[in-house]
Amino acid sequence: MRKNLFSKWLIALAALMFIFALAVAAFGQDAAKPQEKPKPAEMSKKMEAPKGLLDGKHFVGQIGQEGKTTGDKEAITFRRGTFHSSACDSNGFAPAAYTATEEGGVINFTSTCSSAKNGKMEWSGTVKGDELDATAKMVQEGKEPVNMWAKGTAAKMEHMEHKGGKAPKTSGEPKKVGGK
Repeated sequence: MRKNLFSKWLIALAALMFIFALAVAAFGQDAAKPQEKPKPAEMSKKMEAPKGLLDGKHFVGQIGQEGKTTGDKEAITFRRGTFHSSACDSNGFAPAAYTATEEGGVINFTSTCSSAKNGKMEWSGTVKGDELDATAKMVQEGKEPVNMWAKGTAAKMEHMEHKGGKAPKTSGEPKKVGGK
């Protein structure tokens, strides 16, 4: 009986070794090695937000409804891959990721900002030199879309944080511009 128990134990041990060998073969020898810790330089690169083509740019001007020639004050900021419209803060639209491409000295951008109570704002526009020219469509369920325009001129920023839904500080008043 003792020999029988020893034989079963030996068979079980051989089976476990066989399974382990299969696992190492299936996952490669790296599975048996301890993983190397990432270097600090690699870690900081992974934690950085994606950088966009317009990052660090800030424009002040006006935003208005299509068909009107004047509008309300507006500050548009591009930071860490996000687009932010200060005029949209009061409607609950949060900063959102943007995409941008450059061709012939003109940068085209798009972004879609969302609001829990007011739907979404679909932005598209261009930046040529120090001038921003954009349109936005506010889309709300069950309502007709509202088309908007925004124009602005590059301004220096004293502060680039978006805290408490407030617009970043600017170093000047928006200049008056006409609508479309």
